[in-house]
Amino acid sequence: MRPFVTGLRSLLARVVTPSFRARSCRYEPPTIGCLETVRYRTVYGWAYDPRQPRPVTLRIQINGEDAGAVVADRPRPELEEMGIASFRRGFEWSVPESYPRIESVDVMTIDGKVVLPAYAESVVCRQTNQPLPSRWKSVGQQRLPSFFILGAAKCGTTSLHGYFGQHPEICVSEPKEPLYFESEYERGSSYYFNRYFSHWSDEPIVGEARHRNLYLPYVPPRIFRYNPSARLIVSIRNPVERAISHWWHWFSRNEEPLSLRPSIQQDWERIQSGAPASQVTSLNEFALSLYPNPQGFARTYLDSGYYHEQILRYLRLFPREQLRVVLFEDLARDPAEVMAGLFEFVGADPSFALQCDYTPLNQSEPGMLDHADNDLLAWLIQHFRPHNELLSQLIGRNLDHWNTPFHGSPTAS
Repeated sequence: MRPFVTGLRSLLARVVTPSFRARSCRYEPPTIGCLETVRYRTVYGWAYDPRQPRPVTLRIQINGEDAGAVVADRPRPELEEMGIASFRRGFEWSVPESYPRIESVDVMTIDGKVVLPAYAESVVCRQTNQPLPSRWKSVGQQRLPSFFILGAAKCGTTSLHGYFGQHPEICVSEPKEPLYFESEYERGSSYYFNRYFSHWSDEPIVGEARHRNLYLPYVPPRIFRYNPSARLIVSIRNPVERAISHWWHWFSRNEEPLSLRPSIQQDWERIQSGAPASQVTSLNEFALSLYPNPQGFARTYLDSGYYHEQILRYLRLFPREQLRVVLFEDLARDPAEVMAGLFEFVGADPSFALQCDYTPLNQSEPGMLDHADNDLLAWLIQHFRPHNELLSQLIGRNLDHWNTPFHGSPTAS
């Protein structure tokens, strides 16, 4: 969630005035802060005590009952920029599933002497704090979403998400890439629904598309626990093309400081050291690294293309008939044929494939191939060759043409 910056200065001016203290019930300095909003079944705000450097611990009441506590230690850089406090003074607290309806929220110090003022008269967003619909559950398991586009990155997942979203029987996540199974899992399924599917209008089929769900090894068990009957879609492309497109995605947006060769070299050194991209002090720190830019801590240009081992993680849990592999080149060549098969795979009317708008989405900016020299291409081809051979055996497709990247294949994704 983008912090509430607008009006922050005027709020602070009111905080320290006697008239505002009188209007704010028990609120008074030295603890300063604000309850900003309650959306996606999450309470957002900030607080600090200027007398001490330690983060403030706060008590939260839902519907007049004590519901839990939170420490105000999340990054809020705009606070520091405005000279208010250290940037780690924000808090986010997920409302427990035991409170299906949220009528009121109060945030206060542990002793109850200071109640944080609310940013507005009504901070609870009704549209994004709905109870979890009964149709999203089955006995012991969550039933919806019913399909997952798992990845890989730069392999057409944005286009697939857009094509699925056109089908009248299907609801897809908004925004496209939920971080739930990756870094928000502890917030619960009600958060998941309200954060990414509050627009659901009783469609019988629901899907999402997050490419990191294929890459990260701890995600498959989470999805299996959530819905063991889910349909899984894996979209892949020539890993040499994918790696360069992945680098170009960030470099062309000024989010990657290194040119192509040193970026690949650093990623290879990480892999050789045995360090996974998610190896940090805690999964919570990894989750924080995804905001506001979901690039994460490490480059994953190379091992995001190790498709064989990634697919096997899912096949150890899910039956083979619940997983469908799509080659990006097939999708680019005949999207209607591919989508007809995928619509049928997820349980939707396949004839709708003839009505879809197949305008490619998330195409790469021009100039990517100017950075790829022949020596680097040759190294990448040899690097991925054993991975491709194992994948070819697994999916029953000849992938020898992947040894000649960028020869007639599309460069957009």
